[in-house]
Amino acid sequence: MGLLRVASAMSLCALAFAVQAEQLPIEVLSAVVKDQKIADAEVLLQRNGAQNVVGRTNAQG
Repeated sequence: MGLLRVASAMSLCALAFAVQAEQLPIEVLSAVVKDQKIADAEVLLQRNGAQNVVGRTNAQG
């Protein structure tokens, strides 16, 4: 299931890098249970040669 979370987060990378300086609300959803938000998920975004951006979801996913 961890791989599914990573895959979901990776699909948002392009959008997140477009707004590097701004905060961007992201909801991490389960790939198994429809519309279930994943609380306390760590999201790591990285682009070649760029600094990592790390975030963690709250109780609302």
